[in-house]
Amino acid sequence: MKNKKCTILISALTAIAGAVGFAILQFRLYTLVGIYGGTQFLSDFRQFAMVITSGLFTSAMVTLLISISEYRNERVEALEGMYLAAMDLEREFSKIKYFLPDEPKELIQNVLGELDSNDWDSKYNENLATSVLNFEDQQKADDAYEKYHMELKHDAQMKFRDYVWEHCDEREKAVLTEPFQKKDFLDRACAEKIEKYDEQLKETMKSFLRFQEVRTSAITAAYGRMDFIFANKSIRLNVYEKLYRKLFDTVNFIKNSNYHFDLYFSGRGGNRAVQCDFVWKLQDKLISEDEDHYYRQFDFDITTEMVQVLVYANGKVNKGEFPKLKDYMLCTKPGYFQKMQKEWEEKNSANN
Repeated sequence: MKNKKCTILISALTAIAGAVGFAILQFRLYTLVGIYGGTQFLSDFRQFAMVITSGLFTSAMVTLLISISEYRNERVEALEGMYLAAMDLEREFSKIKYFLPDEPKELIQNVLGELDSNDWDSKYNENLATSVLNFEDQQKADDAYEKYHMELKHDAQMKFRDYVWEHCDEREKAVLTEPFQKKDFLDRACAEKIEKYDEQLKETMKSFLRFQEVRTSAITAAYGRMDFIFANKSIRLNVYEKLYRKLFDTVNFIKNSNYHFDLYFSGRGGNRAVQCDFVWKLQDKLISEDEDHYYRQFDFDITTEMVQVLVYANGKVNKGEFPKLKDYMLCTKPGYFQKMQKEWEEKNSANN
């Protein structure tokens, strides 16, 4: 595309030079600066120069018209190439599985961290118990274990149980009248939730780890091919800031965070509470929320800029091509359907 741009500029300058030269010779404008003919040689030279300049003008104009036609096609191809490269990357973002628990994030993070800490402390206590068996004096063995063993914590788990019970359906609470029934219910419900969140967290980390195979070379090459005659700087800057750089930086940001996920899956570092931090930092860059919903905000923004690239290419697009945020809804927030049901019941009561 850059070569075609240079061809157009050179052809245009050559055509202008040929036209100006021909006009000067044809209308003897050189006499205005004190240059006169008068000899047969100068007359013949004038005729020869007119042929040369008219030929330059004609050939340059033909080349210019052909180049303009080819440039238009290459311009559209370059912008569509940018669109397609961005679409390939955006498709990778649409495959991300997000970790959005029903309970407050801090509560889930504390529970997962406490469970991991207790698991490690339990293993430490088992090793300690095995070690003190070698003591000949049982009292010293008991004292050593009492002094060095790790106390298991349950504060976060108790808060989690309280929260689950507090937000449990009132009709279900009414059935669980006995303490042992409440305990059995909370044991089962909390265990199911923890298992679900553990699986969701791991699936989210794995979906981010897929970005290690994602390459930005295609979109970099597509951006490098863009070189326009008119508004080159403004178009390239807009595409760079709102599309190319945004995709490039976000892909690299995910790849840098994947180091921690890789360590976790290899068993060499970080508990689930730490992984929650990294996951939610990534998600903060990718999703937005309102009172009732989560949205794939990053995907929406990228798609909007991709359509703008098509506007640069074709001059206009159908209004329907521009995305709507509601079409990028990820999921509803906890309590949304209960809220809708309550509003529906209140509406029916008012009508009756």
